[in-house]
Amino acid sequence: MAGRFDGDQLRAWEDSLRERGGAYWDRPPLGLLTETVAVFSEAQDVLEMPMAEALGLRVRRVLARSAGLVGMIFADGGRSEQAYGWLRQAAGFAVQAGDREVACWAHGVTAHVAFSADEHRRLLWEAATAKRLAPSTASVGVAYAEAATAMVYAARGGREHALASLDRCAEAYVGLERSQTTLSVFGYPEPLYQYHRGYVLTRTHQPALARTALARVLNTCPVTAFMPRIAARLELIRCHLDEGHPAAACWQVAGVLAEYTGGSGLGSARSRLVNRLFSPFLVQGPEGVVDHG
Repeated sequence: MAGRFDGDQLRAWEDSLRERGGAYWDRPPLGLLTETVAVFSEAQDVLEMPMAEALGLRVRRVLARSAGLVGMIFADGGRSEQAYGWLRQAAGFAVQAGDREVACWAHGVTAHVAFSADEHRRLLWEAATAKRLAPSTASVGVAYAEAATAMVYAARGGREHALASLDRCAEAYVGLERSQTTLSVFGYPEPLYQYHRGYVLTRTHQPALARTALARVLNTCPVTAFMPRIAARLELIRCHLDEGHPAAACWQVAGVLAEYTGGSGLGSARSRLVNRLFSPFLVQGPEGVVDHG
């Protein structure tokens, strides 16, 4: 970066990351990724300049948050190796900045990347690291870590361990400040918390409670937040099938196909993804969607 670095540029980066953290749920990922990588690159260049210690710590916090946001974008795109690399940098810069909250968050998020990648041993290590670094039990990273732990135990049939971790996740969540549960990538938003609850409750055979949590996801999550809504719909289908209501499951599928594909099943990559995920649940007859039970 040419010219003299000062606090005005740093404040601009900090403000832009706050805005991008909130926009994560609404904005197309490619533009957000490009802009955030640019901030990271500029902030890295600045570290080569002499500056006051306090200013240097703030630059490292910018690097931690920008790397974390990039890691989240890669994680949502199914690129686990890239996500791991960026989130590792996020945790490292957060530690250098003395920001245990962000370091804890980075490891908690990484636990969820490991869950999606079926790397369960790594998940448990990342979750334990998040909890070790946490400045308090009421931390965003602790909530993420306990949720990931609950999900992996639920997926593997460890009901008792899953529910115990889910209880600890709830304790962390209720202790968060309101600003930490709003729609920001740097927090633990309510739709995400309710989805994690729904996932665990479905797999621990509590479909009624799971449906309540998953309905809350759809009520609090903006329509533009495509992946969380799709994930919640998939879990609702599972609940209906577990309860022996295949017709309700089919109508859930029909609703999401209409919402995201315009009923045509053609067009964008998003429409193709929806069809790939949901069409297997359907049986098509002369009258359209029918009960396949």
